[in-house]
This record gives sequence, C-alpha cells and structure tokens, in this order.
Amino acid sequence: MNIENRSLNRPSYEKLKKKSLILDDEISLRLFDTNHSTIGDSSGLQKGLELYFWDRSLCGEGIGFGSVAIEYPNDVIFSSTANISIKNNALVKNFEIDTVLRKNWKGKFYVDNRFYGTLQPKLTKIYRKNKKARPLLNALIRIQSLIGVRLSHQKIGSKGQIKIIYSLMGDQIRIDVDSTGLIDKKIQRILIFNEQSSDFNICEEEGKTLTNDEIGVWQEVKSKKACLSNITAKVKFCLEEIPGTVLFRGRESLRPRLNWSGFCYSIPKRIEYFTYNIHLKR
Repeated sequence: MNIENRSLNRPSYEKLKKKSLILDDEISLRLFDTNHSTIGDSSGLQKGLELYFWDRSLCGEGIGFGSVAIEYPNDVIFSSTANISIKNNALVKNFEIDTVLRKNWKGKFYVDNRFYGTLQPKLTKIYRKNKKARPLLNALIRIQSLIGVRLSHQKIGSKGQIKIIYSLMGDQIRIDVDSTGLIDKKIQRILIFNEQSSDFNICEEEGKTLTNDEIGVWQEVKSKKACLSNITAKVKFCLEEIPGTVLFRGRESLRPRLNWSGFCYSIPKRIEYFTYNIHLKR
C-alpha cells in the first residue's frame, strides 16, 4: 500500500491538506481534513475517502467511502469538524458529531417550522418509495432552489467523536468504525455512508441490474453483494451484507444540488466496533 501525505494548494483552500491511498497509476483514494466542496447539499459536511481517476474527483456531491451520521430519537447528526492522521500504515479520521441539516431561505431564515416538520417526513417517504411521484418532487426541489430555499448545516454541541480507520489491502478498502468516543449514548443507530458521484449509475445485485433512477433512493439491498459502476472511469465498488446490519443503496442526480450514488450500512447502537470491506474493481 502506498500512502501519500502532502498539501494541496488551491487559491480558496490554502490550508487544505489531504492524505491518499494509491491503488494504481490511475486510481487513488483521498482523505481531506475539511470539506472542500462548495456545491450541493453535502457542502460543509465532512467526507470519507474520495475516489480519484488521475487527478479528477469521482466523488461529486457524495460524502465518500466511510463517512458517518448518528440517528437520535429526534434528529440525525452529521459531522462538519474532523482531523486526520496516519497510524500503522493506515489513514485515521476522527469525525466530530456536531451538525444538523436545516432548510433555510436565502441563508437567513429557517423554514423548519411545525407544518414543514410534519410534511417533510411524508414527502420523503413518497420520494423514496413512489417512482411515479419522484419527477414531481424533483421539480419541487428545483423550485425551492430557484426561490432561495437551501439545505444548510447548523452546528450544535458535540455529541462526541466517531473514529474511522481506512486501510488498503490489494483492491480492498478495509474500514474500521469505532463509536466508543460518543458522549451522548442515547442513539438509535449509526449510519455509515459509502458514496461517490451519480456517474456510478449501474447497480448489480444478485439476479438483476438497475440503472439510473431504477436504483432508487435508499432502498434495502436484498442480495448478499451489490456493486455500483462508473463506465467512463471503468471502475466499480462492491459491498457485502453483514449479519446484524441493514445495507441500503441509493442514487440522486439533480445537479448541482444532488449528485451522489452509493450504499449505507444501518448499524444498531449495541455495535460499537464495526468493520467492513469495499471491493474496488477495474
């Protein structure tokens, strides 16, 4: 495994640092100490490993391999603060669980009032499960964007840290999740996301192949293994089911706001240490 550690100099991100796992001459996986994306709903959130083809990111608006959110009874908490290091030939990222997602109008007024809070879960359920209604709801998202309604990230008091270790073994990424650093233990489940851009638009499961909108938005995977492919970059990534957890797949392409495709493990709160592998195929 080749680990690369260097600064990335860009005009807007003078202090941005990254560490990389090098798969081959074309493919690398990069871990940043801050979110350098300025476009889309994930802007401002900490990401896991971002997949690169040569020097071009394949991550889009996705939040990378091995990123985390914690579901509490009344909210889902993400991370907007983190630090990275190298330990024992692996990359380590400590995610501070400190950010909630909120709708606002022109960056000034939050629109998460009682009516919206009641309606939004119902719309989300329809969006996920009703393919026929999804185009109409996508149009609603576009209208919201046009009138200045955006998804923003509101920092709150930290719930503690999640430590994630990334290591590369051949064509497999091993990801170890340690949630013992959480201060607030009253959680419902841990969500581990594995997303890249919506250009990963072919999903292969046992006995079926899904493309584009057929992939759905966070649908449960019913096979032992599932893969997402990017034909242009000639790369795919695969995850396997793990007993005691639930694996979901999803994809949204409504650029520039939504541009992701990936999998998510839903892990019960009793599991404080969780390990899985991502298989990369060329």
